[in-house]
Amino acid sequence: MYSKHSKNLKELSATIKNTEKAIKQALKFENDIEAKMHTNIHSFLIGAWMEVSFYKLIHEAQFSQDDRDLVLLNANSLEQKWKHVLNWAFAKAFAIPINGRNFSSLDIKSKLGRTNQVRYEDILNFINRDINEIILIRNKIAHGQWYYTFNTNVDSPEVRVQQLIHSNNYFKSKERLEKAKLIIEMIIKISTSPRTFERDFDTVYAKIETLPQKYSRESYEKNVEIMVNKFKRAEEWKQRNR
Repeated sequence: MYSKHSKNLKELSATIKNTEKAIKQALKFENDIEAKMHTNIHSFLIGAWMEVSFYKLIHEAQFSQDDRDLVLLNANSLEQKWKHVLNWAFAKAFAIPINGRNFSSLDIKSKLGRTNQVRYEDILNFINRDINEIILIRNKIAHGQWYYTFNTNVDSPEVRVQQLIHSNNYFKSKERLEKAKLIIEMIIKISTSPRTFERDFDTVYAKIETLPQKYSRESYEKNVEIMVNKFKRAEEWKQRNR
């Protein structure tokens, strides 16, 4: 199963890269409508990438069948699955016995040392904020709610997600993808090599915290301006040298 999930992830990653090329092409031609369309597709693909990454991880980390059952038990959403795999990873790393009764955030956290409690809480906050945002956007776009978004019963607007989609751009979507990769990197390290996790935690955490500045609205607008001007100069050069 690991190889199958890896293949799916590889295909998704290639499609994400091709979608990024399409976004850049649209921005270069100042085609805002096409850029927005491809950005929504990009955000949808990131959500799919998150889901396949989850299933790849539970095979990569050599979960037993009982472990997989425990992680998937009562996980009614992709966000909950990531929380469960985080619990499993910390429990495995620090020899905390787990079962269906104690497999909760508070119980696992209470059995960790103070430093790792803080690390656990940091990663949990990333899941609650960043992974949750990716999943919310993916779900709305998958249900055709590209402009107006609604609640589960589709009888009332869901303003928060609507604002996320309206304010979305290539850089913001790219920031979400980079954050997701780093969060998953943390979880893989804690589940496969606790020493490496403890050694690298601060470095990976710092990378996550610097991404909002790297992919800020100002950086996005400046980057688009550079692409447009470069394209215009190239076109002018072609005209002069015909």
